[in-house]
Amino acid sequence: MRLASATWGMISIMLTAPVFACAAEQLLGMVADEDGVTIVVRTGGCTQKEDFEVQVEDKADGVELEFVRNSPDNCKGFFPKGIELQYTWQDIVGGSQPDNFSIKNPLRSN
Repeated sequence: MRLASATWGMISIMLTAPVFACAAEQLLGMVADEDGVTIVVRTGGCTQKEDFEVQVEDKADGVELEFVRNSPDNCKGFFPKGIELQYTWQDIVGGSQPDNFSIKNPLRSN
């Protein structure tokens, strides 16, 4: 009987624990140049470059990039302008800037 109640307690915890879904991050801003891509994303103060994965997909007309947040920022700071994260082309594609590229992430408009 004790085992059953302990098991139900663990199931309850597992069902109510928040789940973080990895998805394309909405960008507050973005700049791309010959050196790389700088994105601006929301933060509570704990966001780091390592919290993101850059997914690269080869397309017929170039390369498609998608910045996906893998770790939530659970900090409670107030940073209305977000944080800038810089990625070099070496970081992204392992070499120099591709001739054609697009960024799949949604861009917030004011």
